[in-house]
Amino acid sequence: MKIVALTCPQCGGSQDVSDDQRTLDCRYCNVTLRVERLTNGELERLFVEAREENSLLLIRNRMLEIQNAIHRIDDEWELTRKKFMIKTKQGEREPAANAVLLGYVLGCGIAFFGIMIALNGKSGAMVGLLLPIMGLVVICMGHQEETTRRALERAREDYMSTRGELYRQLGNLKRSEMELLRETHANGKD
Repeated sequence: MKIVALTCPQCGGSQDVSDDQRTLDCRYCNVTLRVERLTNGELERLFVEAREENSLLLIRNRMLEIQNAIHRIDDEWELTRKKFMIKTKQGEREPAANAVLLGYVLGCGIAFFGIMIALNGKSGAMVGLLLPIMGLVVICMGHQEETTRRALERAREDYMSTRGELYRQLGNLKRSEMELLRETHANGKD
């Protein structure tokens, strides 16, 4: 069996072709190549087998790009999510709606209690003044948690929307790949 070195017209890589081969896959760019022979049977050169093969490579390359983009936005999302985490003695947690509600109710209760003490006048005026200020601080903390929670939800919605779009594109490409493979197989180019 005679082996000849020919170059791939797609990438220029050297290919070892035996005299009994009709097609081969380029070891560098993976495109399917057709072997062209002279009239005496000698190997002359390689041609890209078919447009379907190039189309298949383009589809697969695009699928890889999308999969990489999905991994990239997943990593970015984790970093973004960590920015919104609230540090507590028990560890980190996401801002929660029940904490917001608790902050508002507790802050209003403390402020109301302080105002009632101040209006009563029998207790110290200092307590009557400090409690509404403390209540206001607790309300502000609850408001800050609510603002952070809403920003996190918007960021999560954007992330999920972008990720969903990428998966939709990936699904479309997979369907195109399957159709092209079926078409290639039906035409006997397997």
